[in-house]
Amino acid sequence: MARKGKYDRKKRAIIISGLIAVVILTLYRITDTGRSSKETSETLAAAELMSESVALISGYCLKNNININGEADPAFTGLIGPEISDITTTVGHLESKRTSLNPEFASLIVRLLSDAGVVADDNMAMASSGSFQG
Repeated sequence: MARKGKYDRKKRAIIISGLIAVVILTLYRITDTGRSSKETSETLAAAELMSESVALISGYCLKNNININGEADPAFTGLIGPEISDITTTVGHLESKRTSLNPEFASLIVRLLSDAGVVADDNMAMASSGSFQG
């Protein structure tokens, strides 16, 4: 009988947590001023360019019989090579590499640069590991 009471408390706590989450999400949606249409179009353009670029590389690999490891690169981007070769190492986590190849990651980079105040004509430099091809 004691188990049922404990189960009921957990069930109540989950329901209350869910309701709180819904209220917070609703408040966020109501108060969110949103992004400018320019920024939205820029982030969408970045994702589209990334998607087109990955498709171009993937198509090149397939056309030229360049082996794509479907286990490491399930999206068949052609941008995740063998774990170890003359030009690759195991540096970096595979999940992170896959994430950097998601077109939405390009949108995120554009948004972060915009949030930092970077505008189109600014000079800037970016350093990143070759492990993150996106």
